[in-house]
Order: sequence, then structure tokens, then C-alpha cells
Amino acid sequence: MKEKPAHKPFDATLKEMAERDPRPWMGLLLGRPVGEVDVINSDLSTIAAEADKLFRIADPSPHLVHSEFETSYKAELPRKGLRYSVLARVRHGLPVQTIFVLMRPEADGPAFTGNLEDEWPDGTRYLHFRYNVLRIWEIPPQVLLEGDLATLPLAPISRVPEGEIGEIVRRVDERIGREASPDEAPLLRTATSLLLGLNYSGEKLRTLMQGLHGMRESATYQMILEEGREEGLELGKLAGEKEVLEQLGTKRFGPMKPQVRAELDSIGDIARLRELTNRLLDVSSWEEWLGTN
Repeated sequence: MKEKPAHKPFDATLKEMAERDPRPWMGLLLGRPVGEVDVINSDLSTIAAEADKLFRIADPSPHLVHSEFETSYKAELPRKGLRYSVLARVRHGLPVQTIFVLMRPEADGPAFTGNLEDEWPDGTRYLHFRYNVLRIWEIPPQVLLEGDLATLPLAPISRVPEGEIGEIVRRVDERIGREASPDEAPLLRTATSLLLGLNYSGEKLRTLMQGLHGMRESATYQMILEEGREEGLELGKLAGEKEVLEQLGTKRFGPMKPQVRAELDSIGDIARLRELTNRLLDVSSWEEWLGTN
């Protein structure tokens, strides 16, 4: 499979979904039922801006979970995870469990052993950092199809048997239509379509997205229709970015005000839109999000 760059909207979408309903996500990541889960601000953004949220698991022995979603291989991540874990432990006074969530095989590599060790020149081991690695493509799809609605969009990138992806997408869409509220359904379908784009492209992706109710008219779908035409692809990407931003923001802040929409519509730079996507979870209003308050 040809390597594709990570697409930031999927990252923001998953983070929004995990923060909105953290208990099923932590249960999936930890591989066991969990009690109450709280999302806390790490206040370590100057050190690790990409991981500024932690999840507090209220087990009999409370601890923190630091999770990272990855689509491409980054050999330096375990060492970054060590740094973040130590800083979070000092600040919050609780043990920290680091989990790297690998979304596709291209994100995997020899660095992800679950252990990071350092030795002195004489061979004495002075550091041993343990972390977890969750490979989504190794999860049986039935676990996700029958699990919580919050983690359902992961099903199409799980261990799907060859030739059954269309049926998996159909079952995902069926559950969304049957169980999701009108506010939840667009976010779940958008997340599903973005995750499908990690593993599929071109005509195959267009066909699969047709199985998601209401996606045919979405900007995300139109972006795919323009694939292969440089100008149309750029416009489609912009429209897709804006669609994701509006859906996530509306869930958090309510409908866009006209002046905010006008400013957002005027942005033609994808890098700026992705910057705003990353800011979405750290602000409390549309105006603050766009830096206009």
C-alpha cells in the first residue's frame, strides 16, 4: 500500500469522540472494563503540544492514560512518550500509562516493542520505560461492530476479512442510523469516512462512502470525487476540512454565528484550517477558536 501522509482532521475527530465519551474508548485501549473516566488538562502544552489531554481512570488504584493516534511510523515516539509520562507523573502525582494507537500497518515498526531501555557505558541498565501498543488492524471487527457506538467508526480499519469491507461499512451505517442521535450521527459518519481514507482511495473509497447514509452530498465525498484533478482536489480538501471543523465546533459551541462563518469561509489555506482544528479542543467559543474575541 502506498504511503500517504497523516490527515489531521481524523486525529481531531477521534480526540473529540474520545473526550466526549471517554469510558468506552479507555475500555478499548486498556482491553478491560473501566470505572469512571475524567478528561483532564495536562498543562504541558509547551512540552508536548500534540498530547495536551490525559484521561484519569478512577479504578481502585487511580492512574492516568496518555494515548496517541498514529498513521505513520515515527521511531522517536517511545522516547517522546517517556518524556511526557515523567512530566505528567510529576505534575499530577499519579502513575501514567502510555498507549500508542497505530491506525494502520504503515505506522508500525521496530521501535514499537513496548519497552524503551537505556544503559550506562558499562552495560548497566538504568532506565526501563514500558508502554502499550494497540494495533487497530489486529482487532476482530466483531468486537467493534458489537461494542459501544463511540468506537464503532474503527470497525472498517480493523481485521476485516478480504472482500468483506462493504458489508462492514453497511453494518456500521446501519447501527449509526438505528442508535445515534441526530447530533451524533454526522460526526460518527464523518469519522468513519476519514478512517476509510487511511486504507482506501480512488474508486474503491468512493464506492465504500456511498454506503454511508448522507455522505454522498457531503464535502468529504466531493473531495474524493475530485481526486486526481489538482485544482479540484485542493478545493475538495478545503471543503472537507471546513466540514469537519463545523461539525466538531457545532457539537461543542452551538451553531456558527454569521460573522464567524464568513471569516471561516474566507480562509483558503489548509495549514491554517488544520491549525484551527488542533485548537478546537482547547477553547470555549467559536470566537476564541478563530482568535476574534
